[in-house]
Amino acid sequence: MQNNAIDAANNLAPQTSGRQTSSSTSSTPPLSAAEYQTFNQAAELLKTLAHPLRIRIVLTLAQKRSMNVSALQRQLKVDQAILSYQLTKMRDRGLLTSVRQGQEIHYSLTNTMPSEIMLLLLAGNVA
Repeated sequence: MQNNAIDAANNLAPQTSGRQTSSSTSSTPPLSAAEYQTFNQAAELLKTLAHPLRIRIVLTLAQKRSMNVSALQRQLKVDQAILSYQLTKMRDRGLLTSVRQGQEIHYSLTNTMPSEIMLLLLAGNVA
């Protein structure tokens, strides 16, 4: 099964014709539009997570479920402007949801997938 995923990843470019180029030696059929979109979405998720502060935000929200900006700022010990920028970027890319409660904005993960990915990647590497 892992070889199929690797073969599929090697054929990420959508095929516009039925013929293969001479450099293509894979026996895997070209990706469908849906498969191509799935790989692109996975790549976008990983790009969004590819920042140390964003990883810390994901892991913190995975434990706390929902936090306002001030609580996140105290927990992560980071400047409010930097934190707000990262939270907005993560929300805009669909990793977080935000709910305004009075003057506070509370953030939470849209689903557990980002935290599960980070936990798998960090397993055994973080004390």
